[in-house]
Amino acid sequence: MSTDSPTEISVVIPSYNGADTLDRCLSTVASVQKPEGAIEFLLVDNASTDETVTIMKRHAEGLGATVLHQPLSGKSHALNLALSHARGEFVVFWDDDVLPEPGCLRAYVQAARSHPDITLFGGQIRPEWVGKKPQRWLVFLTDIGKSWGCTRLNRPQEEMVFSDVKGGNMMVRRADLGTIRFDTEELNYAGTGIAGGGEDTGFAGSVSAKGGRLLYVPDACVKHMIQPDEMTRRAVFRRYYRIGRSNIARSGEGADPVTLRDWFVTAQILLAAVYFSVTLRPKVAARRMVSGAMKMGEVRARREMTTKP
Repeated sequence: MSTDSPTEISVVIPSYNGADTLDRCLSTVASVQKPEGAIEFLLVDNASTDETVTIMKRHAEGLGATVLHQPLSGKSHALNLALSHARGEFVVFWDDDVLPEPGCLRAYVQAARSHPDITLFGGQIRPEWVGKKPQRWLVFLTDIGKSWGCTRLNRPQEEMVFSDVKGGNMMVRRADLGTIRFDTEELNYAGTGIAGGGEDTGFAGSVSAKGGRLLYVPDACVKHMIQPDEMTRRAVFRRYYRIGRSNIARSGEGADPVTLRDWFVTAQILLAAVYFSVTLRPKVAARRMVSGAMKMGEVRARREMTTKP
């Protein structure tokens, strides 16, 4: 890349101990079709202790990438560091376990040029099942955008709300951000030990609150590598339990006391999930399980926060 040419796109890929997926991710990134204009790749090591840095350095020359090191743990810190170095008109964020489709970047640029009033662009995320075939209930959840960061299948290009944004594949118009950055203050809400997470949703929410518009771009597609140990009900339940806890931490509703009705509603949803599973209605059961897990996470987070001395 010529040092005196303007950089149209900055592609950011952060990783914390991502050695299991990063090599395949970066090999796929290297084959993505490049849009017209300059492009830079920023690979951010987020305090990794495995072979992540070695893998980044091995791919850096071929990609023309810069490897950055963020010693502060937390994805938000890594993404903010990348934003401070990015020179592109547009900044694309990809996770270290995605496989971009060949036309992904070109689709983003085309959408951005056609919609100059849009600040944030959310791309499509489809599952890449690794190692074994998933059960039908899990395929159903990914098809409706309710598992492992996937977006809803067959969703058209349309404006979207910030809560629909998936951080594994999105792009922003850098000049429109102003002072907006990824939140690092709620990584551990009020010292309660409730993990924050959801930095992508918080970031998109800040963009929306400042008047920025958001557009879903299905042609900007990546595949998310889903490992065998993630294809279980337990893994999906735990993920949505964490999401529920994070929702409370970020919403500011943690001071609301937990009532018996809260526990009753949670139990009712989970019992419905068991009932529909036993009666061989796996799709309904899967939806109830996800809802129940999130509700349980919310209720327990509120209880911890209201009982903390």
